[in-house]
Amino acid sequence: MNHLRFFLYLTGLTLKKLCQQRWLLAGLVLLCFLLPLLLGPAAEAALSRGVDFSGITLAIAAPDGDPVAEQLAQVLSGMQDIRRYCRVVSMPYDRATRALSEGTVSAVLMLPENFLGGVLSGENPDVELLVHGDRPLEALLTLWGGESASCLLRAFQSGIYTVLELYAENPPDGLSYETVMTRINLRYISWTMNRQDLYRIQTVPVTGALPIGLHYTLSLFFYLALSLAPLFAVIFDHRWIAPQRRFRAAGRRAGIFFSASLVSCWLLQSVLIAVFSLSVLKCGFFTVLLPALLCGLFCGAFGAFCCLATADTGSCGLLSFLCTLAFLVLSGGILPPVLMPGFLQPLLQLSPITWLRQMLAFPAGCPLQPAAAIELAGGTLFLLGICALLYTRRFRKAVADL
Repeated sequence: MNHLRFFLYLTGLTLKKLCQQRWLLAGLVLLCFLLPLLLGPAAEAALSRGVDFSGITLAIAAPDGDPVAEQLAQVLSGMQDIRRYCRVVSMPYDRATRALSEGTVSAVLMLPENFLGGVLSGENPDVELLVHGDRPLEALLTLWGGESASCLLRAFQSGIYTVLELYAENPPDGLSYETVMTRINLRYISWTMNRQDLYRIQTVPVTGALPIGLHYTLSLFFYLALSLAPLFAVIFDHRWIAPQRRFRAAGRRAGIFFSASLVSCWLLQSVLIAVFSLSVLKCGFFTVLLPALLCGLFCGAFGAFCCLATADTGSCGLLSFLCTLAFLVLSGGILPPVLMPGFLQPLLQLSPITWLRQMLAFPAGCPLQPAAAIELAGGTLFLLGICALLYTRRFRKAVADL
């Protein structure tokens, strides 16, 4: 009990020492709130600008009197996967080109004469796809769809050619050329119509697991929270540790002083994270309490590490700045994860900001990734071990200088 009272007294004394920097503390806390709130939505707006998507309108045009355009539009409109992003209509040539220039359709598929007859006979009729250049997202999606359809058609045509060549080599009795051609085309059409059973629809945002705004808000917040390491330098420098050597004669070991300093860092970081979650993420208190404590422990341990691994406040600030900047880059906090170079993709899960972001996003309704929680726990324990060794060495040095 005597040790517990001493620990609580020492923790209160350490917190009081930290709070003597009240104006610096208030300014940094205000910065941790304002910058994520301003830059997070700004990043979301920048990444979302010009990519709002309401669907494609594809006009299929054929020569006058050719019903294939209307028939093909009906077939495509009945395919579930195409209906998700594309509305298909049929128009004459002149009306379709006019609608494209006016912007009422996104693209026009120009069919040549006898298009259907050419496809059924195994030929590759040339078609022309016109897109609207003022809508780059729709244009690129239409061109991608056209390329996919062209590849699919070429594959089908290869199958048709193979079957017809086999028929020509040894025609079976009772099957005419027209019957074989009709049956093989019907079989390929059936496969095409039911191809949605082969796909699994999944929506993946540009930032990976989290919505864009939340991703950048949390990334920037934890970047700033980890950068608060120099704030704790006053309780880890020799001027604060040296007077503690007097307690060494009374049997007080370095562990109790280290624990009091670490708990002070942990409490301040946890309060900062909890208040941010309650005010910005609109989470309930009990929902955010455990994630805030876990994230605060890592941030406090990182701050203690930066302070103990350097000799002064300036060196501590430089070390924390370089480390947190690397964490921010590797977590996709500057360049979206999907746009990161391939050699950096495997490092995404190695950034502490990724672990912290996933942990704090859980109370906001996002799924928790077990790997991130395990890595956060492992990283925290590793930092605590390193900090304990560094603090013990610094404490013993202070005692030896007595």
